[in-house]
Amino acid sequence: MQIKLVFEKKYVIKNRYCYYSWDISKIPHLALAGSTGLGKTYLETLIIGRICKQMSDSEVTICDFKGDEAFLPLKNTSNKTKRIYFFEDCEEGFINFHNSFLERQKRTDLSRNIKLLVFDEWSGFLHFLEKKKAEEYKKKMFNLLMLGRSLNIHILLSFQRLDSEFFTSGSRDQLGLTIILGNPSKEVKKMLFNNCEEHLFENKSRGEGYLIINGMEIRDIIVPEYSNHDKVLEYINKGITNGILM
Repeated sequence: MQIKLVFEKKYVIKNRYCYYSWDISKIPHLALAGSTGLGKTYLETLIIGRICKQMSDSEVTICDFKGDEAFLPLKNTSNKTKRIYFFEDCEEGFINFHNSFLERQKRTDLSRNIKLLVFDEWSGFLHFLEKKKAEEYKKKMFNLLMLGRSLNIHILLSFQRLDSEFFTSGSRDQLGLTIILGNPSKEVKKMLFNNCEEHLFENKSRGEGYLIINGMEIRDIIVPEYSNHDKVLEYINKGITNGILM
């Protein structure tokens, strides 16, 4: 399934709006990075909505550690009827998702629909935990990233700062797509753009950035706009309730 992500800038400047699409079956995981105010949550919401629309049986779990306003309209008084978690409840959401991964791995769950974990501010969540538990959860995330693809389990991670300290060794390499909005720091350039020395960096406005594919290919991108936010939330709400007995 091809999920439209972002416009490729080289076509936009020629008034041609060509999408880069995400083939989840080939590249199972996605990272979004960028400072506050650059459109990261806006794009994240759009991506989740498109997944839920195009794959109507998808089961989505959202762990929003920072409690962004974008997802608050989806909040329920009880997490028993929706797979959406805020603040410290993200720990429960992550464990529940990891358990669903184990059920598929052990073949106690034979379903094959997509299960998507969206974790907004994974880095902040790890800093919130005690060190021992943070290391335990990084190992669990490694299992999801390394083994999830064959089970149709996928991850979308969102950060303000993309850093190796938030992963165990080898985990970050499993994030086949990385979108960085705004201007990457010197550290990020060294970490993610070392194979693209020829790329000329320029100042990026809100909604502009870079797409890195499998750590090798880099593209200039622009985030598409959408007008009906309520409709996007409607699709997401279906995704976070699919499979739950009301």
